[in-house]
Amino acid sequence: MKKIIVLSLALVAGLFMVSNVTKAADALLDLEITAVDGYCIYGADLDLWSESQSYDAFNMTGAFLNVSGDAKWFCNDTAGKAPWTLDISSDDLEAGTYVIPATNIEVLTTAATVYQGNAAAFTGTNADLISWGANIATTKTVFEKTSAAGTVGELGVDNVTLRVLVPANQEIWAYQSTITIQVPTMSV
Repeated sequence: MKKIIVLSLALVAGLFMVSNVTKAADALLDLEITAVDGYCIYGADLDLWSESQSYDAFNMTGAFLNVSGDAKWFCNDTAGKAPWTLDISSDDLEAGTYVIPATNIEVLTTAATVYQGNAAAFTGTNADLISWGANIATTKTVFEKTSAAGTVGELGVDNVTLRVLVPANQEIWAYQSTITIQVPTMSV
């Protein structure tokens, strides 16, 4: 009987020791990176000044400046929106019945650049506008983001220049046109 009591005490002591062993516990870590409203900076000022009348065709060219007086246009996408484009188009230049067609209005930009963020996440292009010849009578993309939603960064072009091809014998007058810049929504 002594053996049974000793074994019983050993068993109870063993169980007590097992129950006092420290066990690992799992913890849950939550992390949320929240989006904030993004914004775009684009052309707001363009004045090609004046030119004397000519019987020959000529070009009038000028930088298309943003509100800071710089020719750089960009979107800072901190909202992680996708896909989106920043587009430009123009109506005819008109002065009463005199017209310079929108097909004579061209835009030239530098290649699209990622200024901040993951460059691989921004797979946009503006190949139509990196050499003269692309008129804006129809909508053209200045730059675009084609990557997945959730990627953030700043994308744009360093320089935007506008050129008007004035036809030979164009009538003298003060011409005006509406240039439309379609800006993506960057709000959360």
